[in-house]
Amino acid sequence: MGRIKTVATLFFAAGLTIVLVALMVAADTIAQQAIEALTNPTVLGKVLSATAAFEPIETIQAPILIYHHIKDFEGSDAQADALYIVRPQNFEQQLTYLQDNGFTPLLLRDLPDYFSGKKVLPEKPVFLTFDDGLRSQFEVAAPILERFDFPATFFVFTNPIDRSDNYMTWDQLKTLVAAGHDVGSHGHYHLFWDRISAAELPAEIIGSKNILEDQLGITVVTTAYPFGEYTPAVTTAVGAAGYQVARGIGHGKNHRSDQLFTLDGYFVTNSFSYFKNIVGGR
Repeated sequence: MGRIKTVATLFFAAGLTIVLVALMVAADTIAQQAIEALTNPTVLGKVLSATAAFEPIETIQAPILIYHHIKDFEGSDAQADALYIVRPQNFEQQLTYLQDNGFTPLLLRDLPDYFSGKKVLPEKPVFLTFDDGLRSQFEVAAPILERFDFPATFFVFTNPIDRSDNYMTWDQLKTLVAAGHDVGSHGHYHLFWDRISAAELPAEIIGSKNILEDQLGITVVTTAYPFGEYTPAVTTAVGAAGYQVARGIGHGKNHRSDQLFTLDGYFVTNSFSYFKNIVGGR
């Protein structure tokens, strides 16, 4: 009986030794794999990018693109409207170019987080924006955006919503929000904010923001100046109203952290060569 216990003890000890050796080998293998992973440029780049998330950025280079109608020309369209109409096939060609050249579309509402380092800025950022809340943006542009999985910011002036066939409905705007897009203010009546009286300004800046928030159940932090016009008094009022980002119209894609209320944006046309010149790429 004693010999049996001795043999059992030896087997147990041998088994325990095998287990310990196996654990040591596994630990050594894991450590070696970790070292190899961290010396891999791709993995190391991801680690460094995650670390960089805590580093604030002073300047971001990113084109902000401005669209209006996405549709084909119609007989009733005036020649002056050509600047505001991009054909669907041209719009799709532009998004394909962004995708093929490694651009990452972002939401303007997140721009402060990219400056502060709360979010990691991708290598080639771009911002897609749509002005006025036009019906073609929902019926034509949104399905194309969905195919590319590209988010966009829709700047809406609130007076015609649910009141005109040329503009979106509240349900359509809610659908855009649910799909991952953002909605910002473009005023209530689409007036020149730099020309109206101080008494009229709150209804445009604050009133439109409140309407959007009440109807859509979101916090509105972005706005686009109607006609791209603003003054120092207007930008001050925008900041005081609780907005964090405001876009105008211009010809620059270098944005500074102290210029969040005077961002430049490019009108997009049907010209593919002009589009490539705006965004860059290969």
